[in-house]
Amino acid sequence: MKITKVNIDTLKSPEKNVRKHNEKQIKELARSIEKFGQIRPVVIDENNVVYCGNGLVEAAKFAGWTHVEALKKTGMSEADKKKFMIADNRIYTLGFDDFENINSILEEIGDFDIPGFDTETLEAMFGDIDEEIESFGVLDDTEKREAQESSRQQEYGQGNYSETPTSSDGSDNVTDDENTAGEDSTTDNAEHICPHCGQVIR
Repeated sequence: MKITKVNIDTLKSPEKNVRKHNEKQIKELARSIEKFGQIRPVVIDENNVVYCGNGLVEAAKFAGWTHVEALKKTGMSEADKKKFMIADNRIYTLGFDDFENINSILEEIGDFDIPGFDTETLEAMFGDIDEEIESFGVLDDTEKREAQESSRQQEYGQGNYSETPTSSDGSDNVTDDENTAGEDSTTDNAEHICPHCGQVIR
């Protein structure tokens, strides 16, 4: 495959581009190519229509470049050109950032001047991750109480077990009607809940 430099003014955007580039992204792309250079070519067809790298072309214009490196892909049908454009954009989005490794690299280089990120954002993210690591496994008083309550509910059958039944007026005297409300009045059909596992026993 031959990569050549082409004049930006000769390049054309596709009639329907599948990705939109906002101003912030274009500025960050321009910042990146100014810092690292053009690290990948744009892909064009025989008519100089850009099917991969339209954002980069816009960023190069913003940065004042007059030429970009391009790979001219010929022989594709119009349908395949469109499929390629959709696939190229879609496949990229299937990945995701590994923030643990990003944090580790930031710690190694000790530098937050990275295109695509605001320095303040990286500093805040770096600090938040450190704080989360330091506090991992530490429960505050509220979390401790919730954990204890959850443990008790599991021990007594998800809260369905009561050690001392009481009547609706708060007294310890419970009428037969209150004990059997909503259930069959016969002893054979009575349901009991195991206080340890919560299983219904008939």
